[in-house]
Amino acid sequence: MMNEKGSTVVLVTFAMMIVFLLGTALVNTSRVEFLTSQNYADEVKAYYIAEAGMEKALAMLRMDQSLLKEIVSMNVGSSKILPVGEDFGEGSFREVPVKVTEKSDSFCTIELESVGNLKRAERKVLVQAKIFYDNILFFEEGISIGSVAGKKGTITGSEDIMADFTFRDKVVIKTCTIEGNVKGYDVVVENSARVKGNVEYVNSISGEANITGTVTQIDSIDIDPLPVIPSEKYLAVARELEEVPGSKVFPGGYSGVFDLTGKESGIYFIDGPLTVEGTYTGKITVVATGNLTIGGGGIRTLDRTKNVLTLVSYSNILVGNSYVEGLLYVTPENGAEGRLYLSGSGTMIGAAIADVLDINGNVQLQFDAGLAAQSAPGVPAEIQINYWRESRDIF
Repeated sequence: MMNEKGSTVVLVTFAMMIVFLLGTALVNTSRVEFLTSQNYADEVKAYYIAEAGMEKALAMLRMDQSLLKEIVSMNVGSSKILPVGEDFGEGSFREVPVKVTEKSDSFCTIELESVGNLKRAERKVLVQAKIFYDNILFFEEGISIGSVAGKKGTITGSEDIMADFTFRDKVVIKTCTIEGNVKGYDVVVENSARVKGNVEYVNSISGEANITGTVTQIDSIDIDPLPVIPSEKYLAVARELEEVPGSKVFPGGYSGVFDLTGKESGIYFIDGPLTVEGTYTGKITVVATGNLTIGGGGIRTLDRTKNVLTLVSYSNILVGNSYVEGLLYVTPENGAEGRLYLSGSGTMIGAAIADVLDINGNVQLQFDAGLAAQSAPGVPAEIQINYWRESRDIF
């Protein structure tokens, strides 16, 4: 009997040990499976965090034209870090590097990489995209060389103009001295005028004796097409921004003088002609579908390195005998001429893009790099995504 009892105890003990070992194995297996599933969950979250970082980087490119112009001006192979890194939920995404891989006359191709982290998990999102130049105003270059450019122009009466000029068609220089360079299809320098810089022409040159620099015949005018941003695009952006202070649409036009003094940063869209003047702060864009006239009080800012004003007209900008500090963009619609006009003792400090430049009188024209390097609110850049993918599968 004693042997049978002993055998029974041994068997029971052995069975309990087996149950214990099986239970321990099940617990360990469950714990491993839990940790594995938790790691998968963290990696999925890290992927979406990386996507959030990429979305922020692309939004920065679309809306910050100063940054965008810096990117599209880089050489192929050059890179820049976008400062978008931040904590996101329980994790974080890093700053996003952007690299230029291809350039053409109408777009450049970039590659971006966003890294998302959550605990030990890390995921990368890779994007290749095209940035189109259509909605970008390159005031730094003035369409070509950092000053004033247009299709054709007449420069009359100013004693001394510190600027370069590039024209697709004919330019006539009368009774003035130009300190910079001149480029045009046909260039006429009359006897009472002087050009101290170099002159390049395609078809004909007149008045070489009045040119101090070199005179060179070229095959064509190397100037980018003048940008044409439809007024509907500015209107759409202005309507979206009306929800925050500083932007407003005037669909019925604006009567009286539009005073910039005290205006908040934003886009002000006026359907019709407009007279504008005042001292501005911040970053402001004023758009008029009709003639935009600088009022007798002029337009000024206290700091050209921090404040910027972009004036947009879909007819003509008339500086006349007044004074303006800002960036001027004239793009005609519905058969308008698209003329930037300065007369008398009118003064323009900044940069300009116009189809036709007309200077008549003792005007002062000065390119300002500080203003030109900035960007007021405008139409977001068009960015086309070529691919959007992860560097490895989620599962």
